[in-house]
Amino acid sequence: MSFIVPQSSSSARYAFDGLRTQIRDLHIENIATAFLRMRVCRERDRIATALDRMVAAMN
Repeated sequence: MSFIVPQSSSSARYAFDGLRTQIRDLHIENIATAFLRMRVCRERDRIATALDRMVAAMN
Protein backbone atom coordinates (compact mmCIF):
# COMPACT_ATOMS: atom_id res chain seq x y z
CA MET A 1 0.00 0.00 0.00
CA SER A 2 1.38 3.39 -0.89
CA PHE A 3 0.36 6.90 0.02
CA ILE A 4 1.56 10.42 -0.61
CA VAL A 5 3.05 12.27 2.34
CA PRO A 6 1.87 15.91 2.55
CA GLN A 7 4.47 18.57 1.77
CA SER A 8 4.59 20.46 5.05
CA SER A 9 5.40 18.87 8.40
CA SER A 10 2.27 20.35 9.98
CA SER A 11 0.17 18.78 7.21
CA ALA A 12 1.91 15.46 7.83
CA ARG A 13 1.15 15.65 11.54
CA TYR A 14 -2.48 16.49 10.77
CA ALA A 15 -2.73 13.61 8.29
CA PHE A 16 -1.47 11.09 10.84
CA ASP A 17 -3.52 12.41 13.78
CA GLY A 18 -6.54 10.43 12.59
CA LEU A 19 -4.46 7.27 12.35
CA ARG A 20 -3.06 7.77 15.84
CA THR A 21 -6.58 8.18 17.19
CA GLN A 22 -7.75 5.01 15.43
CA ILE A 23 -4.78 3.02 16.74
CA ARG A 24 -5.37 4.31 20.28
CA ASP A 25 -9.08 3.44 20.05
CA LEU A 26 -8.26 -0.07 18.82
CA HIS A 27 -5.78 -0.51 21.67
CA ILE A 28 -8.38 0.55 24.24
CA GLU A 29 -10.98 -1.70 22.59
CA ASN A 30 -8.57 -4.67 22.71
CA ILE A 31 -7.91 -4.08 26.41
CA ALA A 32 -11.65 -3.93 27.11
CA THR A 33 -12.26 -7.11 25.10
CA ALA A 34 -9.49 -8.95 26.94
CA PHE A 35 -10.94 -7.84 30.28
CA LEU A 36 -14.41 -9.10 29.32
CA ARG A 37 -12.98 -12.44 28.18
CA MET A 38 -11.17 -12.75 31.49
CA ARG A 39 -14.41 -12.13 33.39
CA VAL A 40 -16.27 -14.71 31.29
CA CYS A 41 -13.54 -17.31 31.87
CA ARG A 42 -13.48 -16.59 35.59
CA GLU A 43 -17.27 -16.96 35.82
CA ARG A 44 -17.18 -20.18 33.78
CA ASP A 45 -14.50 -21.60 36.09
CA ARG A 46 -16.53 -20.61 39.16
CA ILE A 47 -19.62 -22.37 37.78
CA ALA A 48 -17.62 -25.48 36.84
CA THR A 49 -16.14 -25.65 40.35
CA ALA A 50 -19.60 -25.35 41.91
CA LEU A 51 -20.94 -28.11 39.66
CA ASP A 52 -17.99 -30.36 40.51
CA ARG A 53 -18.72 -29.85 44.22
CA MET A 54 -22.41 -30.66 43.71
CA VAL A 55 -21.57 -33.88 41.85
CA ALA A 56 -19.02 -34.86 44.52
CA ALA A 57 -21.62 -34.26 47.23
CA MET A 58 -24.04 -36.63 45.49
CA ASN A 59 -21.55 -39.51 45.54
